[in-house]
Amino acid sequence: MNSQEHFGYLSINQSISSEMQAMLLPYRSLPPNQLLIPVNEILQLINQHWDHTVRYAEDIHDPSDCFQRKNGSCRDLSWMMITMLRYLGIPARFVSGYAFNPELGEGHELHAWVEFIAPGAGWVGVDPSAGIFTNEAYIPVAASKDPKKTLPVYGSYRGSVSSRLETEVKIIEL
Repeated sequence: MNSQEHFGYLSINQSISSEMQAMLLPYRSLPPNQLLIPVNEILQLINQHWDHTVRYAEDIHDPSDCFQRKNGSCRDLSWMMITMLRYLGIPARFVSGYAFNPELGEGHELHAWVEFIAPGAGWVGVDPSAGIFTNEAYIPVAASKDPKKTLPVYGSYRGSVSSRLETEVKIIEL
């Protein structure tokens, strides 16, 4: 795939560890019309071998660090998978939104997942922390090639100030 055609969705701005490269070696020569099986294999590898941790800090860990630690938040696991897919020449983006769980009732938190371009199908969503392809329960709020551009609030302070942000999200089935 030509990187010019995908407007930065193939860009990798961080180093990729030799261990990550070795894991991805069997997938380096993917025919464009056979992406779903290898992407699903990578999705399952991440879900089975990396622990999903809840972390409320807004930062995203470096993909190689997440790979080495074998754990990460939904943001970390998604950013790691995006890096893997881009390394394989598969355009991928970061998605932030909500995964509706009717058993939860209240208390929905922001969630992150991955979308990749499948020729003929367009953007296809996968959730490495759940190990599934996304479905109608996933409600995207923002998508970008850069995860920082999906944050709901981003900014800085000058001087001696403080701030507190409170949110409440209610999701109901219609």
